[in-house]
Amino acid sequence: LLRKISLELHETSSTPGLDARLILSLATHVDSDKIYLLDRDLTPAEWEQVNFYVKKRQNQVPIAYLQGFKYFYGLPFYVSSKVLIPRPESEHMVDIAINLCTKETNPPTIIDIGTGPGCLAITIAKQYPQALVYATDISPQALHITQKNATMNLNRQVNVIQSDLLREVEIAPDIIVANLPYLTKQELAHPSLTHEPQIALYS
Repeated sequence: LLRKISLELHETSSTPGLDARLILSLATHVDSDKIYLLDRDLTPAEWEQVNFYVKKRQNQVPIAYLQGFKYFYGLPFYVSSKVLIPRPESEHMVDIAINLCTKETNPPTIIDIGTGPGCLAITIAKQYPQALVYATDISPQALHITQKNATMNLNRQVNVIQSDLLREVEIAPDIIVANLPYLTKQELAHPSLTHEPQIALYS
């Protein structure tokens, strides 16, 4: 079964085996690590779900959007097409920010510009709770997801400001972190990026 799904995704995914495992997990509600132990026929409803997810992946919808979450720095984050999917390379920014925090005499004020799902702001707040962390984004939908993620990972809300960069920000931060749009128009045209918010990728 996994091989069949994988073959259907072979031409459109760079990780068809992994995608097949995650799709089968989504359809059957069996943990992806245990999906190899699945020893039964799928129900008609499960087959319908498998076919639905396969078609989505063939249309380049990211697995994270199908799952509805993505792990970042070991924490789960809600994601949707309203926010950029967090990249593992960005975790290094958390390490840098925490290192800077430890050099501050007083609890630092930190602003995460263009927060998206809030990964940087929330992870820093989790790792260095004495910091006063603000998260800004031009998108109110992104800030709504930020607060959902804060509730899930911190059991509290974070300070959010709807702002284009720092235009609506009236506080003086000690540390600024940002993972802002960085792609060229040519790079933006890649099929794998068509479902992510363009405003988060190119500006």
